[in-house]
Amino acid sequence: MSVNLDKLKTEAISESAKGMDTLPTLDLLKLMMVSQKDAVKAVKKNLPDIEKAVKAAAAKLEAEDGVLRYVGSGTSGRLGLQDGIELAPTFGWPLERVGVAMSGGKQAIIKAMEGAEDDRDAAVKDLEEAGFSKHDVVIALSASGRTPYVVSAAEHAGSHGALTIGISNNDGSPLQSASQFAFYLDTSPEPIGGSTRMSAGTSQKIILNLITSAIMFELGYVSRGQVEGLIKSTDGLRESKTYSWKPSTRNFLDMMLESQEHAVNCLDEALPSIAKAADAVAVSLNVPDAKLVCAGAGTTARTGTQDFVELQPTFGWPLEKVSYLIAGGEESLTTPLKWVGLDADEGVAHVRDENLSTKDVFVLASISGYTTYTLAIEDYARDTLKACTVAIANSEDSPLLKNAQYPILLSSSDKPTDTLTRLGSGTAQKVAFNLFSSAVMVRRGHVYDGYMVDVQLNNEKLVERALRMVEAITGCNRKEAERVLNLSGEGKHRNVKKAVLIHYGINTADVEEYLNTHGGNLRRALRALKQEKKPILEL
Repeated sequence: MSVNLDKLKTEAISESAKGMDTLPTLDLLKLMMVSQKDAVKAVKKNLPDIEKAVKAAAAKLEAEDGVLRYVGSGTSGRLGLQDGIELAPTFGWPLERVGVAMSGGKQAIIKAMEGAEDDRDAAVKDLEEAGFSKHDVVIALSASGRTPYVVSAAEHAGSHGALTIGISNNDGSPLQSASQFAFYLDTSPEPIGGSTRMSAGTSQKIILNLITSAIMFELGYVSRGQVEGLIKSTDGLRESKTYSWKPSTRNFLDMMLESQEHAVNCLDEALPSIAKAADAVAVSLNVPDAKLVCAGAGTTARTGTQDFVELQPTFGWPLEKVSYLIAGGEESLTTPLKWVGLDADEGVAHVRDENLSTKDVFVLASISGYTTYTLAIEDYARDTLKACTVAIANSEDSPLLKNAQYPILLSSSDKPTDTLTRLGSGTAQKVAFNLFSSAVMVRRGHVYDGYMVDVQLNNEKLVERALRMVEAITGCNRKEAERVLNLSGEGKHRNVKKAVLIHYGINTADVEEYLNTHGGNLRRALRALKQEKKPILEL
C-alpha cells in the first residue's frame, strides 16, 4: 500500500498539542487524558453492532468447534495477544481454541520488527501454519486500518469461509472492506501524533475485552460469580438500570463498558501522583546507563512490557536501557502459566540476573498490590539497591503502594481482586502506563509540539511521518525536508531533530554535539540558535 498519511486520522495531532512539552507535567497529563476518555466514547458508539458480531461469532464457534484467532501488528498485535491468552485463566476457554498471528512472530512481542507489518504473504503463511480453517472466527486489528499484514489476513480468512471482525481507527479503511463485521473507533487525534499506543490502543483494548468476554458469556463460560462481581463493581455508575445475575448480552456489554469508563475516569485522581513520579524519573534517568525496569506478573507484566517495548520505536529510547522482570519469564507473555507471581526468590533472582543497580528505576505493577514476586523485587530494589521505585496498583491499602517511593493508586474498582480484572482494572493499568511513560519521555525532550521527534525510521510510513514533521516544524517544502533528513543520518538513524537544526544552519558535522549541548532537547536548541543568530520561528 502506498504511503499517504495526510487523510489518516491516526496520523493527525490534537490541536491542543502545540507547546505541550512546555506545560507543567500535571497539565500535560490532563491534556493526554482527554483523548483517553474519548476512547471509551468511540467504543460506546459501536455497542449495537458489537452485540450482532458477538452473537454471530458465538454461534459459529459453538456450531463448528472453531478457533478464536487474533491478527495484528505492533500495538494492535500485542493487545490481541494479551486478550487471547487471558481467556483460558479467566473463563476456562480451551487454550487450543485460541490463535494469535502477529507480524514478526513471537520476537515482536518484546522488540519492534522492521518491515514485518508490510508482508502480506507472511500473514497468509502464519494463518495456514497455525491450522486456520473456515470454522474459525478471526479478529483483525489495525489502528490505521491499512496495515498490509492485517488486511491480507482478513481477506484470506474471509475468502475461505471464516467469520471476520475488523477493528480500526480510520473510517473507510481497507480493513473495514475486508471484514464481515467492521468497527470504526472514532478516537480523537493523539496528543502525540501517530502514537496510536495511547487512545487508539485504549479503544482497541476496550472493544476487544467487550467482544471476547461477551462471546464467552454467550457460550456459557462466564460464571454467575463473575456476573455478580461485575454488577457489584458497576453499582452506582448507572442512573436507573438494574441487572439480574443473568442479564441479556446487551446488558452484559453495557456493564462491561461502564466498568471500563469508570476505570479510565479514575485516572483523574491519580494524575498528581503520576506527575510526581514522572518528574522524578525523568531526572533519575539522567544518570549514565540508567535503565527503566518494568516488573510484574500476569496481566500487569504484559501491560507494562507492551508499554515499555514501544518506547524505542516511538521515542527513540534505547533498547538496552529497558529491562523486563516478568514472573515466569518471557514464556508468560505468550502463555497463561499457572501460579506465577508466588515466588519471591524468583523475583530477586531476576533482578540479579539483569545486573540492576541503584541507578536504575523500578516501575512495579500489580492490580491487587499483594503479588509476592513483585513485592520481593520492590523490597530488594528499595532496601538493597537503594533504587528509585514507582508502584502502580488498584488497591489502596496494598503493601506495594505503601512501600514505594512513588505510589500510584488506581481506584478502578471496589474489589480489584475480582476475576474480571482484565476489564476495568486492566484498562486502568494500561492508561496509567501510557500516561507515565509518555510524560517521562516528554520531560526528557523526545516530543516537540506533539511531534515524536525521535521516532525510529523503521519503515516507509515512518520516513513519511518524519518528513511531514520536518515540514511542519520548519515550514520548508518537501524537497528541503528530504535534503536535511538525509543529511541527519543513515537509514533508520536519520533524525527529525537533527534535520530541523541542519535546516536552520547547523553544520552536519556539528549537529549532534550542538543538540547534546542542549540536553537533546529541540526546543532548547532552537531557542539558543535564535539568540545566537536570528529569529527563526515563534517558540
